[in-house]
Amino acid sequence: MHPALITAAAHAASAHVAIARHLLADDVHMTPTGQGAPGAAFVQTAINWLGQYALWASLAALLVGGATYGFSTYAGNSYRAAHGRSVALAGAVGAVVTGLGPTAINLLFKASA
Repeated sequence: MHPALITAAAHAASAHVAIARHLLADDVHMTPTGQGAPGAAFVQTAINWLGQYALWASLAALLVGGATYGFSTYAGNSYRAAHGRSVALAGAVGAVVTGLGPTAINLLFKASA
């Protein structure tokens, strides 16, 4: 290739890199807020309801799993007893995740900023 063509190609490539760098170098800012968003109050209410349903479901799993574990152990059915323990544990984990969910989301968002 002719040296002049190589030089022209290099200048064109460096110009493209400079343009791309300028476009990518600008900071983007975001401040999440629900104020003024249409339906923001309803979305917050729906999230609160979902949290309550999750806690009810976790309690139900804990109670059903515990009962299954207890009755199955008493009846000598180790397979069902193990299943009952798993369901009860899932209920406990569900309650923890429901309780820690908002804190975890806020912590991860603030850590990334």
